[in-house]
Amino acid sequence: MNQKNNGGFTLVELVIAMVTGSLVFIAASTLLLLGLRINNLTTHTSQQLNNTRTVMTVLERMATEGNITGVTYGDDGDSWTIKNGEKIVLSYSAEEQVIVFGKLDPDKKTDPVLDNVYAAHAILEPNNVLTLAVETKEGTFRSSVYCRLIEDVVTNQADTELRSDQIINTDASRQKFLEILYGQYRLLGITPNQGVILYEDTNGQMYSSGTYYAEWYIGSGGWGQDGWNKDTPWCACYISYCISQLPAEKIANQADIRFANVDLFIKYFEGESWKKSAANGGTYKPLGGDIIFFDWTGGNDPAHVGVVLKVENGKVYTIEGNSAGVIALRAYDLNDARIIGYGVLPWQNP
Repeated sequence: MNQKNNGGFTLVELVIAMVTGSLVFIAASTLLLLGLRINNLTTHTSQQLNNTRTVMTVLERMATEGNITGVTYGDDGDSWTIKNGEKIVLSYSAEEQVIVFGKLDPDKKTDPVLDNVYAAHAILEPNNVLTLAVETKEGTFRSSVYCRLIEDVVTNQADTELRSDQIINTDASRQKFLEILYGQYRLLGITPNQGVILYEDTNGQMYSSGTYYAEWYIGSGGWGQDGWNKDTPWCACYISYCISQLPAEKIANQADIRFANVDLFIKYFEGESWKKSAANGGTYKPLGGDIIFFDWTGGNDPAHVGVVLKVENGKVYTIEGNSAGVIALRAYDLNDARIIGYGVLPWQNP
């Protein structure tokens, strides 16, 4: 008769169980460590992206205000500084592999805004385009920003109005629109407008109403309605507000041209009112007062909208709301791949 052994595991069974348990533990530990590494890499990559965006946002804001004047290079040819006059805005050290705001501190008392930078290049091209390319182990980050105000667009030393001969091929209706857009450009002729409606006082100075363009768009509901706040993207709201201020006889169907969503805004232009950009095979030469749409990735999904001021010497000059958080003057090559196309408003009584 066979008798079952109820005394427990044999030595062989115990060894097998221990080995199996060890393998499971090792596998679980490997997966955990791998997960931690991936999480740390993802976190660091995200931080690098955020820091790079921060750097570009600061540079774009300074460029909007006319505060980027040059790039100088170190003796090694790799290190560089971005300057505003004699003041250093941003520094890169090839030896230390860091980028810092301001002047590089040899005692390393200044925390880098980006570290472990394998290579970085800053180039200020003749057309005032500042290109910054940063290479880290997470990847290569690149962005370009247009520097300096387009001073030849404005007219007088007070910097408050457009001169008619500076706006090329525009009729009276378009001209009025540009004057309204530009009238919202600066507060008291000094501070870039950060998204609030401006009014003119008895001395001809612009002052803030305290009401944001986005707040005007949503009406009396106020902030918090459907998640709206003062940081809600307002490039289309700014243009819509300026259109609403046109005399009724200047533009047809005025009440219908009120947009906050750039995708809906671009859909407003159909048929003859839509003009492809040069990058999309178009031959249209935009005029002052045309609406210009951008996709920063070079595709056809609109991400931003502005208004053409003029076209001259192969460039299109624009005025844009919510460009680095302010109303700004910009310039682009006519064949810039980021320009999707142009919308022609229903002007009347030129």
